Amino acid sequence: MGSPPSRFLWPAWAFLPAVYLAAGLVLRHDGGPFWIWHLVDPSYYYLFDSLNLALGQAPGHPYHPGTPVQMIGALLLHMVHRGVGGDMLVERVLADPEGTLRVLSTGLLCVTAAAMFAAGLLAHRWLGDWAAGLMVQAGPFLSKVVLKNAYHVKPEPLLTALMLVLVVVVIWALRPGVAERHKTALAVLFGLIAGLGVATKLTAAPIFVLPLFLLWGWRPLVLYGLVSAGALALFTLPAWPAFHKFWALFVEASLASGAYGQGARTLIDVDTYPQAVLKIFSRPVLHGVFLACLGTALAAAWRARRRGAPWPA
Repeated sequence: MGSPPSRFLWPAWAFLPAVYLAAGLVLRHDGGPFWIWHLVDPSYYYLFDSLNLALGQAPGHPYHPGTPVQMIGALLLHMVHRGVGGDMLVERVLADPEGTLRVLSTGLLCVTAAAMFAAGLLAHRWLGDWAAGLMVQAGPFLSKVVLKNAYHVKPEPLLTALMLVLVVVVIWALRPGVAERHKTALAVLFGLIAGLGVATKLTAAPIFVLPLFLLWGWRPLVLYGLVSAGALALFTLPAWPAFHKFWALFVEASLASGAYGQGARTLIDVDTYPQAVLKIFSRPVLHGVFLACLGTALAAAWRARRRGAPWPA
């Protein structure tokens, strides 16, 4: 499908991001205040730790670890309360925590909306199809869970933005000849995205296996690993003084089969694990996504084999 004249595309790229932003604001208005029990965790924790970072202190709850979200929150606090610090900043934030959380929430919504806009623009540029660009932008609307979490002050909104960035880089990597000519650039880009994603929430790590199917050869794979580790260290730097808290929870959760260290003291509870996997894949939206991703990965491997690119071994 061809593209309409460029003067018509800018409003098209802005439409879905505007819908996402409006939907988040409406859901936040109808969802009630952040102090309601199902919203207070983790929104208020991120408020307090954004304040901690704004004061130059380590976060007190680095459990996701969530440091990039806290950094965005600290930046927004400094923007809203320019020239104010110390006890005065604490007083202003705690005098109106709900208003401050709305500011942080709007900031995260805007980050994702900006990522949607850029993703549509770049996908159109690299795919040469305006409809494909709009389909990339429509990703956050595929699941109600994304919209449900869109306005919360937590890692998920930022992860949505990062997944859009990841998709765009994958599209670029799949263009003819790009993976061969720009292995180093791709390894660095994928590494930065992976490091930022894992710093945002550790459980996002499995998605960053995807670049392994696009980076052929040990050199780009090693570079990807090194950049990922470096980016993770950089984006969690403010939380280093509280690393022991994250590590304690990580060890406790790793040694148990349930969430947050609960359940049997084993890595996998074979009695409940199969049912849990089936429950995840029972969501209809995941059926098509899983099959499409599997097909894409197999097609990429097949094409690489035909070009003579080595499979990492």
